[in-house]
Amino acid sequence: MIKSVFKKWPVLIFTGMFLLNAAQAQEHGPLAEFEKLKNLIEFAREVLADFGTEETRKLLTEAEGLKQKAEQAIAERRFRDARLRIEEATKLVQAALGIVLRTSAQQLRAQLDELVRRAENEVIGSGNREAERLLQEAKKNLQLGDHAAMGRRLEAVGHYRVARELLERALKLVQGSSTCVAYLVELAAKAQETVEQCNNPLAQNVYEQGLKQKRLAEDAFRRGDQALAEKLCNGANRLLLRALALCPAQGQARDEGQLKSELHALRDMLARAEEQLAAGSSPRPGMRALLGQARKLAYDAEAALARQQYAQAQRYITSGRNLIEATTRSAGIPALEFEKQCEAELQQLQRDLQEVETRAQESSRSEAQALVELARRSYAAAERICARRPHTLRSVAAFRMMARVAQSFLLQAEGLLQETAAAAPDRETLRQRLQELDATLEEVKSSSTAEESGFARILIEQATELRHRAHTAYQAGQLNVSFETATIAFELLREALKLSN
Repeated sequence: MIKSVFKKWPVLIFTGMFLLNAAQAQEHGPLAEFEKLKNLIEFAREVLADFGTEETRKLLTEAEGLKQKAEQAIAERRFRDARLRIEEATKLVQAALGIVLRTSAQQLRAQLDELVRRAENEVIGSGNREAERLLQEAKKNLQLGDHAAMGRRLEAVGHYRVARELLERALKLVQGSSTCVAYLVELAAKAQETVEQCNNPLAQNVYEQGLKQKRLAEDAFRRGDQALAEKLCNGANRLLLRALALCPAQGQARDEGQLKSELHALRDMLARAEEQLAAGSSPRPGMRALLGQARKLAYDAEAALARQQYAQAQRYITSGRNLIEATTRSAGIPALEFEKQCEAELQQLQRDLQEVETRAQESSRSEAQALVELARRSYAAAERICARRPHTLRSVAAFRMMARVAQSFLLQAEGLLQETAAAAPDRETLRQRLQELDATLEEVKSSSTAEESGFARILIEQATELRHRAHTAYQAGQLNVSFETATIAFELLREALKLSN
């Protein structure tokens, strides 16, 4: 492997050619000749450190011994003896360099043939414009090196080294792209399957943000912007892994025994739900149909298990369980397992908050810190909803909404910290959007009714606070914060209308 000395190869080319020529010139005065010998030996030492052989290093050692004898002769004013020592040492150094340059040029040229073939196979057609440019520059240096090899070996080695570095950079670009993209494709597929199974809106939101970052990373790789691509790739990787973390149990393979146990539990849930429905005086419309669908899903899961289609069976079981829970919530019964679910989601959200908050404080980005504070307030609202009993469809919807709002603020803060957030609209467009928000808020307030559980009012109160913060951020020039806050306020108002109805 050629070491870092050749990063300054153009300088070494000039220095070496000058010293070789100067060493051959007839000079009067041993001091000048001695200084040139010292410089020539130093140059040879650097070159031999990378290309030297036992033979060439032995020649250099002999030359250094003659140099010391020449120095002693000069000190004793034996100038004729000094010149003889200098001439002998110079010939030894030139012989060592001649061997090294001849063999190194041959070695590099042989390596370049294989590198060029690899680069042409991997770079051409990759879509990476920067890698393609580097390949063309490498070919130019290869031609220059071939031309110089006829009589100027030092110059030839320099061009070959530059060509090699360019080819390695080009290959690194496309190989880094393919490795990262291939990993993200695999991770995204796994996240998609897991998120679909666990039916967690938070996980779905994070997964979609991860896909967006993945596409941006792919675009950056195609443009040849390696630094941005790696940053986006890391961001996409972290988001997709977070989506998986929100559904930890769903990301694990299920064997037949586990699935049979889950199917048995699903049938027990179905039997209890049917008993509760039969005991009720006035079941809500559609509840029997939901239980009928859940019963069919249980049959489908059993058939999938018999075919050893475990992933499909898992989806049927999960869907059936969700339908039964929706039915029991509609009947005013506490949601099965929902308390554990919302507590687990709050714990994960709390960890995300702490992580992003730490990074925001370290960056001193005021907009990112403001978004983290908004996320914390939304988290507190979700926590209050989770603590209220009993849970109904409305309380679950309100909790999901506030948790999703908190996650949205965190994702926007991360975008600012990574400098990948979308540009905010101009001030005039944002001003008009805030006016629309004011009008929408008043309309929703006037049309809302006294909903018994008050969850619609919770969302309206949150939207009112966000509307105030959006205006404050606009006045402070924090346009990203203002835009994101207004957008989420609109979402809260739409959800509040659904709950009111």
